[in-house]
Order: sequence, then C-alpha cells, then structure tokens
Amino acid sequence: MAEWHAGYVTELTYTQGYYRELSPLAMRFALHCAGYKAPPAQGFTYCELGFGQGISLNIHAAAHPDSAFWGNDFNPAHARHANALAQASGARLTVMEASFAELLQRDDLPSFDYIGLHGIWSWISDENRAHLVEFCRRYLKSGGVLYISYNCLPGWSQAAPLRHLLHEYAERQTAPGDGIAKRLDAAFDFSRQLAELNLGYFAGSNALKDKLEGMSRQNRNYLAHEYMNQDWRLMYFAEVAECLKAAKLEFAASAAVNEQLDGLRIPAPGMNLLNSISDPVMRQTVRDYLLNQQFRRDLFVRGGERMTVAEQKRVLDDWRFTLMRPLAQLLAEKPRTPLAPEVREAILTRISVDGECSLADLASHCAAHAPLLVRQVLMVMVGAGEVSLCQPTLQAASAASSCLALNQHWWARAGEGGESAYLASPSTGGAIQVGGLQQLMLGLLQQEGQADAATLAERAWEKLTGLGQRVVSGGKTCESPEDNRAALLRIATDFIERDWPLLSRLGCCPALGD
Repeated sequence: MAEWHAGYVTELTYTQGYYRELSPLAMRFALHCAGYKAPPAQGFTYCELGFGQGISLNIHAAAHPDSAFWGNDFNPAHARHANALAQASGARLTVMEASFAELLQRDDLPSFDYIGLHGIWSWISDENRAHLVEFCRRYLKSGGVLYISYNCLPGWSQAAPLRHLLHEYAERQTAPGDGIAKRLDAAFDFSRQLAELNLGYFAGSNALKDKLEGMSRQNRNYLAHEYMNQDWRLMYFAEVAECLKAAKLEFAASAAVNEQLDGLRIPAPGMNLLNSISDPVMRQTVRDYLLNQQFRRDLFVRGGERMTVAEQKRVLDDWRFTLMRPLAQLLAEKPRTPLAPEVREAILTRISVDGECSLADLASHCAAHAPLLVRQVLMVMVGAGEVSLCQPTLQAASAASSCLALNQHWWARAGEGGESAYLASPSTGGAIQVGGLQQLMLGLLQQEGQADAATLAERAWEKLTGLGQRVVSGGKTCESPEDNRAALLRIATDFIERDWPLLSRLGCCPALGD
C-alpha cells in the first residue's frame, strides 16, 4: 500500500511562517502595478493549496470576513492547527485535508478568484504537479489569478548538489529511527568534512562553504521540508509557464512589486538586451540569467485583461499606504536602493503625519518629481516592508473583530512555545511580525488596563516563571531573577513607547479604554 505522504516530510510540521505575497490585497496591487485588471477586492473566493501551518491563510481570512476562503493541506497536523485558528477568529474558512488527487474528486468546491501555491510546486512529484494544474484548470475563474512560488534555475545550479548531498547522506547513512532533525545534523557534519577537504566540487569555492554553513543554521523544520522530501524538482521559468498553459494561464507579473523594477537590479547593458526581446517567456528566461534567479514569486492570470495607461493611473492613485515602523527608525535606516532618497523621505514624512496616504496624495506632495518615480519608490518601499498597503476604511472596520479574536488567541498563549510570530491587521489586510515577549506584553497590557512598564515587566516575569521560561537577551539566556527583570523592563519600555502605538494604529489590538 502506498504511503499517504507520498515521500513528503510529515515527521516535522512546517514552520509558522507568513507569506505576504499570498495576500489577495498584495496580488491585486502587483497586478495593477503591472497594468492588469485584478479580481474583486470584496466578496471573492480564495483557495490556498499546501497551506502548511495555515498562518497566512487564517490571517487573510480574518482580514477579509466578507469573502469565502478555502485551504487544503494533506498533513493532518497542519489541518488541525489551521482549523483551531479558524475557530478562534470565526472567519469564513473551510479547511480541507486531502491529497491533490483526492481534492480533484470533490464536487462541492466553488470557482475561485484567487489560488495560492507557496513553494509546494518544487517539492512534489510530476503526477502531483499535473493534479495542481488540473485543479487550476477546473476551479480558477476567468479573470482569476494564480500565485505560485518555486525554486528555479539557473540560480540553483551551483548549490543544487549540496541539497543532493544532504538528502543522500540522510537517506543512506543515518538510521530512520533517529528522527529527521538528528539525521539532518549528521548530514551537515559529514558535508562540512567533505567541504573542508577543498577538493573537486568544493575546491576554491568559499561561496559554497558559506552556503552550506548558512543552511546549517536554519530552522530544522524548514530544512526538513526544503531538503528531505523524496521529490525536489528545479525548473526554468519556461518549463513552469509551459505546464500552466494547460490551465489556460499566462504570466502577468512578479508578485513581489519591487522585483517588477528590473532596471534597479540590472545594469543598462543588460536592460538594453532585455528590452530587445518581445516574447514574454523568453524575456523572463533572460532576466533569470541576468539575475541568476534562485526563487520566483509569480502571478499567472486566466484571461487577463490589460488596462489602458489612463485607467492604470486612476486605479493606482486610489491605493493607500501606511508606515510599518516609527518614522525616526525608518529615516535612520539605509534605503534598500539608491532610487530617489529624497522622494522616500518625503513619502515617509507625509504618511507619518496623515497616518494613511493615497498614491495620488503622495504624488501631489512630491509634485517636483514625476508621478511614475513616486510610484516606483513606493513599490520599492512596499517590497522592503517600510510601508504597507491599506484596505479601504470600511473593509478594515468590518475585519476588526475577527482579526482581534485571532490575535487574542495568539497572545493568550505567548510564552508557551510554538505560538505565531505574527498578528493580523485589519488595516493592512495582512500580518505584522510581533515577537513572543511583545505578544505577552500585549496580553498583559489588556489585562492591566494601563501602560506602566514596571508593572508589565513584573507581570511578565511572573508568567514566565510559572512556565519555567527565561528571557533571552543579546543571544544569551538571563539566569538570575534580577537579570530577567531588568531585561523585561527594557522590553516593556520599548513596547510601550514603540510597539504598542504601532499595533494599536494598525488595528492589531484595541486602544486602552476601548
């Protein structure tokens, strides 16, 4: 009898990550930036396949309570976890636990405006990839969008043998009963020994040795799913595009809006060559060679419709943005690109005053600069996580209760281990990264009803003591009660002055007194 997991790692659950490109809001903005019309912003249907722990799926469902969300993952532990989150938020989310073949046998699925596939394309068999394509063919609406991310060539060409070495050693030289984490450690130890010989494949290549060392420091749950699956298929963009043609899908744009600005990463001679290519698949292929691309985040559309230049400007002008960190912190940071730093500073300053600003407002504020430049700077800032897209005010208000219910579920468990590192924001329609201690402070703040750092620090120490936990500060565990209290006081002070105002403004928690 065939194993139900079909060679996919199930011993360790996947990491509790959030992937913002899966957001329907982010997909819409990326399509608009590329000049395409997008599926509806309200009352849509959405499906994520292979949702892992269901963090992204649940946050997006909570942030869009007027829309119907579906998700499928064949790992029962993942499905159980995602279901618990859905019950906590009360979101309109249907969680399914099925293989891709079993999913195609269902007769109760709607047609979808959005389908999301994060990473799984690279880790499954050819048969299962065919099932995914068939699912999109059957269930993605005309005008619908597919988000798909995957490991790709040529960027993986040099490092792919490392994955093969780790996988083969773990499979052939370790005992299955030792568990995947221990087997991975053994595989890394052996691979380091081989690299230190400085022969053959590793000869003179510090980059490969650094890559191996960097991989060894990553989360073991992530590494198990990335490298220990039976199937791992690297594909060129053209191969992926050819597969998706069977579902009538055509490439539209990169889901990461900053990666749509090729001229920021490719020197002029490369851009001249790229711009001489008319075929869209060939253009993306050459782009991947110019950038040595390792990982792609693509949007494919089914019957995509382009906007006129005037229509695109009208649509983009209505998009609104908000800051994701305090202004002083953002101004002190080095910009991700040298593109118009004076425009970036003007945008940050204006948004900090108004709280939210539309692209039209910001273009008017930066009237000395071309509107296209203002748009491009914003795309870079969105990609860098400096600013976020905003939902319309009425949609954000309707999502407030479900997002708060989900966040309360998380911060009530802060410090217990295994909790999410994110909270849902009705304002941004997505996630805000919030550390475990900050979530603990947030829960205590709601209980105490006052923003007093000393009180919060003492209550946090009482809870951590009861859980047998200690504070890790500067990479070191605080041992004495005095050191723990001092660290917690610093954290509580920063939380009250910096984190709590941001979380309150983004709707992740109620303001005191609400």
